[in-house]
Amino acid sequence: MFKKIFITVSIIALLTIIGSIGYIYYTYIAPEDRPDFVNTALNYFPFGEPSTSTVPAPTPIDTGGQTTIIEQPNLPVIIPVLRKITATPIAGIGPITRTIDIVEEDGTRSKKIITGVRYVERGTGHIYEAATDSNQITKLTSNTIPKISEAAFGAQAGSVLVRYANSLDTINTYAGRLIVSNTSTASTTNTFTFDGSFLPLNITSVAVSPAKDRIAYIEHTDTGSQLVTSGFTGVGSVVMNSPIREWLIEWTQPTSVLLTTKPSAQVPGYVYRVAIPSGTRSVVLEPIPGITVLGDTTGTYIAYTRGGGNIDTHVLNTKTGSDTSLGVKTFVAEKCAWSKKVPTRVFCAVPNYIPTTNYPDAWYQGRVSFSDKIIQIDVSTGSVTPLAYPETDLNEPVDGLYLTLDQDEKNLFFINKKDSSLWQLRLAQPTP
Repeated sequence: MFKKIFITVSIIALLTIIGSIGYIYYTYIAPEDRPDFVNTALNYFPFGEPSTSTVPAPTPIDTGGQTTIIEQPNLPVIIPVLRKITATPIAGIGPITRTIDIVEEDGTRSKKIITGVRYVERGTGHIYEAATDSNQITKLTSNTIPKISEAAFGAQAGSVLVRYANSLDTINTYAGRLIVSNTSTASTTNTFTFDGSFLPLNITSVAVSPAKDRIAYIEHTDTGSQLVTSGFTGVGSVVMNSPIREWLIEWTQPTSVLLTTKPSAQVPGYVYRVAIPSGTRSVVLEPIPGITVLGDTTGTYIAYTRGGGNIDTHVLNTKTGSDTSLGVKTFVAEKCAWSKKVPTRVFCAVPNYIPTTNYPDAWYQGRVSFSDKIIQIDVSTGSVTPLAYPETDLNEPVDGLYLTLDQDEKNLFFINKKDSSLWQLRLAQPTP
């Protein structure tokens, strides 16, 4: 009994002392004279110090066309190797590296290099920019175009193409430029208007050129379809006519595009290279059921996936004619990206498990979904390097789409097909 009373009295006395110290600390000691307990504690952090990045994480505020940035305290920001940037569904990925002029309140001017990624919010069509080294996300435009299904960015994400269906199931394609409408001197961003024009209705496939200054698209005609090229704004020119209506376009070389017949496990597919602007075409691969392809920027390698009940992924060397297995099973057109710095290197999202069914039909139709790992492949040696396991690392399965590298190949961005969220994977600086 005496022991319990002693313990109770001791606890009350201890709480009284702590309360008194706190009262004196916050009442009689000025804030600037108080000890920095947080930084003192961080000096003893057992696993090393946090990231030294102190980039603020501002909150974007919609002010009817202008973006106001509310600066947050310069707290340390730890950006993980793999992270989910957005929870809201997005379309399109546009990496950007640019230099911004900063004007301080006292008139001091300085420059800052900004690296980020732009994207279009599916529900509203608003365009945002997310920083790669902080949690900062800035709203750039307020032009509302609801229910965006697809988007593509031009050079330095300064041009944009968006696609959506109206109430009559007509496919609309709108392309234009981001035009600065308001210069912000208090932050590292400007605000923009999205100004452009509509392309022909019911375009079935579209691709952006390697220089990201032009687009190519398939337009239906009375006798089939035609391949057209144009700028993001301006009149297009017809490159080729075809009796086939359903093509997929890939534009990875300046003077030619790859056209693939719409893939299905039930139909043999063909791949053609079409010269621009002459329209001369040559067969690259035929006939392969459910084929999808991804060509590199040099024109040497074409990775392709053979569909059917059990998919198979290969790489064709167009110079030597050799055709070898990549040693993994994935859909290269949607789940891979070739390196520009190391021509033999390709990054892919690869399903951990693929059930037997008809591909790519079942995956396109949403009857099958995957949980991927992110890997790097050297096609010259066949070596495979694992980079990330989203479901293991973050307890969230990712069915990766539209893998996109930034200019310096320090970051790999992709979209999760399951919820259309945007992801970032930080990479080591590539070496030959």
